[in-house]
Formats: sequence, structure tokens, C-alpha cells
Amino acid sequence: MATKTSGGTRIGANVRCKRGRKRWDMRLRFGPGDWRWLSTGMTTQRAAEAVREVEQTRIERGEAGLLDPFDATRATPLADLVATYCQVLQALNRAPRHVASVRDRLSFAFDAMGARFVQDADLPKIEAFLGKVVRGEGLPPMRARSAKGKPIPRRPVSLRTRDGYVEVLRAFGNWMHEGGRWGSNPFGKVRTEASGSPPTMEHRAFDVDEIDALVGAAEVRCVQQWVRGGKDGGGHANADATKLAALAAEGWARGTLYLFASYAALRWNECRTLCWGDLVLDGPEPYVLVRAKNAKNRKTGQQVPLVDFLVERLQQHRKRQAEAAVRGGGRVPARDCARMPVGRNSANTTRTADAPRSTGSARPATRCCGARASPWLSLFSSCDTPTRS
Repeated sequence: MATKTSGGTRIGANVRCKRGRKRWDMRLRFGPGDWRWLSTGMTTQRAAEAVREVEQTRIERGEAGLLDPFDATRATPLADLVATYCQVLQALNRAPRHVASVRDRLSFAFDAMGARFVQDADLPKIEAFLGKVVRGEGLPPMRARSAKGKPIPRRPVSLRTRDGYVEVLRAFGNWMHEGGRWGSNPFGKVRTEASGSPPTMEHRAFDVDEIDALVGAAEVRCVQQWVRGGKDGGGHANADATKLAALAAEGWARGTLYLFASYAALRWNECRTLCWGDLVLDGPEPYVLVRAKNAKNRKTGQQVPLVDFLVERLQQHRKRQAEAAVRGGGRVPARDCARMPVGRNSANTTRTADAPRSTGSARPATRCCGARASPWLSLFSSCDTPTRS
């Protein structure tokens, strides 16, 4: 059982293990001059050679299904293969939204191609489908968003969206190849085209002044809207001092959540699932703990430091929340169950290298996604806050 190494690939007797992979491949002979590399599914050379010997014997005896190991895959509908692939993604703890997106894109692509089996999805059909996706022509409309809604017609998309379909198809093909369901990646020759293309939109980060204006607008909006409300915009009849104080407190809490979402550099789901027990506000280095089940990369115990001015604001918010609960006749919520309600539009930050993690007193440069700028602009305009484009 001699083993050679060439370019990081371990080579044995008609078996090999490529660099960076754990499972061995086997080289089988299906006919004169017809040699093919297939996966054995084994992680040791000895086991791979044993599997190779058994499979080669079956092929020579004509027991491998007319000398074609992919007959079972050829007869399996693509819908069943896609369902199995999505089950594998779920077993690998991929995010549910990612699995649903992969399932929808693969199903839509194969239906639009008219491909029922793997051998039907050839390269010309794939290229024709991708061209229709970019132009938004010749494709069935998207399903309605509600039971009574109408189907939504397809629109032209960018080359990056087109390449998203290509990446999903390639990943699906790699899974088929590595699992021994196909001799090679059937979608490996499809090329991407978005490299170097101009972006269809540009995201601009909010600067510190804009974030301060947003927080200030959130603090006064509740009171302003209540005073301006009522019949014919003449104000509410019960706009007394107690009601206005409660609205001001609500606005202050909302501004705190906007400030946290802007400077903590967490994703929306990470903000939405936070509990007070995940915030460590005392000690020399305060931080927020992102749990693995809520993180996008599913890493355990990620500690994101917090800046000093944000720590002071959160401590004050916690104190106000506890005092309000006691005044209402209740008890202070437990640290592991009192969630911080952060709205979807308030967590428009992305964790990038542009968002420093230092805990100094100076405010860091904040990376805010501009894709959801319209809610901010409507909030600014309703509070008489000037904005700039």
C-alpha cells in the first residue's frame, strides 16, 4: 500500500486523495480506454482501495448496471435531488433562509429550462435561462405575496444576481460530483460575468452627524406626531403632561435602540434576539455576547466590544426600563428573558473592517447600510430634521 505525494495530492494504487480533502477517490475502468475517477466516501487509503477492488469486480462482472454507475441518478428527477441537497444543507446547520433561497432558485431554474433530469440541463439551456433572467423576459411570473394577490412579473436583474444563480448551480453540481452521483460537475463550465461590472446601486455609510440626527428625531417624533394628530391635525384632546412624558420616554428608548444598532455593528437578527443577559456593561471592557444560534456564521461566544458612550446609554435605558416596570406594579424582568426590541429598519449595520471594535471614548466610524434609507428619510422629514443626499 505505497503512497506517493504530488502537488499535495496523495496517490496510491488507483486511488488518490486531493489536497485539502479528506475522502479518497478511486479510478475505475469501464471499458477499453474508459477510466473514470469516482468518490469512495472513505477517509483512509486502505478502505478506499478495498472499495475500489469491490466496485471494479462488479463492473467486470457486468453487475454495475450496463457499466454505468450513474444510471440511478439519470432516472432520479431533479426535484428529488434538490430536496435531498436541501436536507444535506439543513443537516450542516445552514440558515433556514439560505436553504429556502437555494431551493427556490434551483427549482425555478430547472422549471424554466424545462429540465426534469440532470442530463436535460445542458449548457445551452443554462445559458439561455441566464440570459432570460438578466433581461427579465420569457420567464413565468413570481408567485403572489398573499392569497388574494396577483403574480408579480419578472424584471431585469443585474449581472451579480445572474451570478448568484450560477453559484447555486455550481454548488449543487459539486455536491453531486463529490457524492458519486455524477462523474463531474454538470454545471462547472458555466461562467460568471459580474467581475468588473459597474454596480447597480451604491451604499453610503451614515456619518456621525446623521446618526445623531436620527437618534434625536426618534426621541421627539412620538410627541410631535401625537401633538399634530387628532381630527384635522389639530392635536389630540388628551395631550396632557403625563401622556406626553410617556411618549417622550418611548421616543428616548427608541433612540437608544437606533444608537445601539448603529454602533454595535451587529446584524438585524443578532440585534432582534438579544437579551439583557447578553450585554456585559460592567467591568473594564464591556461587550455584547452573540450566541451561536443567532449568529450568521454560527460561531460560539462571539464577544463584540462596546464603546463607552453607548455603555452609559444602555445602563440608563436598563434603569429606566426597570423603574417603569416597578411603577406599573410588576417586577424587574429577568436578564435572560427581557429582550431588547430592535426594529428591522434600525439594525442597518454591517460588520466590516470599517467598524472598529475599540472601546475608547471617541466615536468610531460606523458602517451603515444604505439599502433601507427610505425609513430614515421619512423619520427625518416627519421630525423637521434636514437631510442631505
